[in-house]
Amino acid sequence: MDNKSIKVEIFGSEYTLKSETSAEYIEKISSIVDEKMHKLAEESKIKSPGKIAVLAALNIADDLYQLSDKYERLIENFENKSKELSERITILLDKSLETKK
Repeated sequence: MDNKSIKVEIFGSEYTLKSETSAEYIEKISSIVDEKMHKLAEESKIKSPGKIAVLAALNIADDLYQLSDKYERLIENFENKSKELSERITILLDKSLETKK
């Protein structure tokens, strides 16, 4: 795929990003960062764009970590339930075969 240049605005600054992904995707993730930075700027007394950017990155990393942790727990739960169901099916099949003998 070709790297495409996409211009986005984040917290009042324009950035030209190169990506193989769609412009819509880049605009969406840029919008998330922009919204997070504006929200932090409104809620805090911090004026430095650099500090706001770091706080936004930490907030986004926290969101990602929490989602990743939740995903891992869901996968583990799914695997445990699948194993439990498989064992139950095996037991029922064994009983069914025994009664046919």
